[in-house]
Amino acid sequence: MIPRRGERFEGLEKGAEKSEDPPDLHDPGVIRVVPDLKQQKRQPGKVEDEDYDQGYKPLEECAWSGFRYQEHKKLDRQQEKTTYYLKLAKLRINAIPEQISCSAARNFTKQQLATLLEGQYLQQGENILITGSTGCGKSYLACALGYQSCLLGMKTTYLSMNRFIEKIMLSKLDGSYIKLLNHLERQALIILDDFGLQPMQQDVKLSLLQILEERHGKRSTIVTSQLPVSAWHEYIHEPTVADAIMDRLTAQAHRIDLKGESLRRKNKKEIDQDKYI
Repeated sequence: MIPRRGERFEGLEKGAEKSEDPPDLHDPGVIRVVPDLKQQKRQPGKVEDEDYDQGYKPLEECAWSGFRYQEHKKLDRQQEKTTYYLKLAKLRINAIPEQISCSAARNFTKQQLATLLEGQYLQQGENILITGSTGCGKSYLACALGYQSCLLGMKTTYLSMNRFIEKIMLSKLDGSYIKLLNHLERQALIILDDFGLQPMQQDVKLSLLQILEERHGKRSTIVTSQLPVSAWHEYIHEPTVADAIMDRLTAQAHRIDLKGESLRRKNKKEIDQDKYI
């Protein structure tokens, strides 16, 4: 027996038997519980298509748009940083690693190049000594590694040895020597190009030793030279200073001895041949 509104369960309290007749659901006095069939069809954790289109989909698209915006901003910042570092580096040659010629004839392999491009030598403060005859691509390789260093977010400075000597001497005259030393110390990579072409005075030798000492094991230096490494000691000329400089340069260094004919003459021959084709 289904109680009507306001009635008590008196029959049940007196032990009355339950009625076998089904309740009249059309009777307005009967309390009915009509199940929400739509709610029953939904499964916990399942998003209905209608709800997805109205709520979840716009939220997802908004989140994805925000993610892409942040990625674009990150890329823009990286590009601006790279452009800024390249400007400060003042690389003499606009060299990129993809244009470096690697072959057994040049005594330089693709594996060596790939290892250097990873930049582990920068993290470990290791030096790179590049030697070879004139025109074999020493400066190009050094500038390409400098370009890669800027891409990796490392501060880089390129100096020919003539320019390096001028900076040292002028800074001592105008009182900016300490400022120059501090600037060079902050550079993750310094490129000294054409080492051995111009004689160094005693002051310059001591300054070079001081810079290498401060950078040893912490910052990297790339040195290019037509002289073989074995002749650098004689070039520095003063035994005590030469021992100290060579010890800092060669203790943790990758040595690259480029071979082959001059790339300048090779390129000139190709240009001349093209004129007659």
